Amino acid sequence: MTCHIAALYRYPVKALSPQPLDHAVLEVGGGLQADHRYALAHGAGSTAGAGDVVTGRLPRSSLVTLSDCPKLATLVTRFIEPLNVLTVERDGRQVTRGDLTVPIGRAILEDFFTAFLRGHTRGKPRLVIAKPGETFANHERPGVVLINRSSVSDIERVVGQPVDPLRFRANMLIDGPSPWAELEWIGREVRVGGGVVLRVVAAMPVHPAAEVNPQTGAVDLNLDKAMKQGLGHDTFGILCEVVEGGQVNTGDTVMVA
Repeated sequence: MTCHIAALYRYPVKALSPQPLDHAVLEVGGGLQADHRYALAHGAGSTAGAGDVVTGRLPRSSLVTLSDCPKLATLVTRFIEPLNVLTVERDGRQVTRGDLTVPIGRAILEDFFTAFLRGHTRGKPRLVIAKPGETFANHERPGVVLINRSSVSDIERVVGQPVDPLRFRANMLIDGPSPWAELEWIGREVRVGGGVVLRVVAAMPVHPAAEVNPQTGAVDLNLDKAMKQGLGHDTFGILCEVVEGGQVNTGDTVMVA
């Protein structure tokens, strides 16, 4: 079966804006460079200090998530990788920016999120950094999350309204396969472009963050219930481990072995 990459995204800071990419480097045993590298941790009930390099996975309850704080979707954040700078826009206007790698830069950003999320977090939010080889993604196993846009269309049929693929916070969107064909790829290898090889290791459960409209921040869909009733399952997207790394590009061919 042959298909192609329709879009690539990474999420530099957990729960904040996706970053569309024309190309990305996939790392063996990991995922996209800088994907879910940073996160906001609750100030109370967490052992992670501001700017800490986290040496083990923090429990989900320690992190600020989109499902718990859906108003985060109303912000537009941009990660400027060469500078390690995060900018934050609200209502079309930049409201703050800071270097994620230095204490003063993180402090500026933390002050903004403290005010913006007042009443939604435990203590002052703190920016934390994943150690090399780890991420703050929902899946414990490092890798790339892939979704099939025709499966998104089938979900739209079930719920009776448009469904933005960005709800699912995947890394790679593909065109070509029939709806749900990707769920049959578990255990198989996928070759992307000129030499990147992925191995499909698991189907992904629909995460509560997918109930949040990525444009408005409204919790406006119960996808778990709708999919169970209309499709008989609530899995969507697949997790792939990187077997052979390299650069992938939008438009690249994707072939399933």
